[in-house]
Amino acid sequence: MNAAVCSLCRQVHYAVNTEPYWGAINGIVEFMSPEFKRRWYTGKVKGQTTTPLPCLPLDTIMEKVGVRHVHFFSLDVEGAELEVLKGIDFTRFSFDVMAVEADETDLNIANGKDKEILEFLESKGYELHSNYGRSNWIVRTSRASVQKGTSWSYLHALPTPKAIQPL
Repeated sequence: MNAAVCSLCRQVHYAVNTEPYWGAINGIVEFMSPEFKRRWYTGKVKGQTTTPLPCLPLDTIMEKVGVRHVHFFSLDVEGAELEVLKGIDFTRFSFDVMAVEADETDLNIANGKDKEILEFLESKGYELHSNYGRSNWIVRTSRASVQKGTSWSYLHALPTPKAIQPL
């Protein structure tokens, strides 16, 4: 399946750059913030092309491949994380653990995109477990074994900042 992931079925435009230095600006034009577009997506960069692409909700894709439950889900889509999450019917599909790219590494100052994502997922029965490696680690709270401040057995393997030693 050759498609992007979003909240609604639609067509989007994928910006691709063949120049190695400019590869960081690849992505869905419609999901780029205005600031990002002003800085990077000028249409004047050598090697830059835009390709139309179908965009489908994640639950449509999961339904097609017969998946209803995911044990571990990593989401890093360059700022479009909330767009992807809104395309999931959480009454039909469940996730045990999610690692969602975060803009902030200090949860005490989480705002903007991170705050919106955490509030959205809390409304769907998930809670923040920790923040590590530029990701918010989120767990499903509907399991009886999960309580705020505790971990599931397979979360014990997650690295914590104290467990990481500098090289």
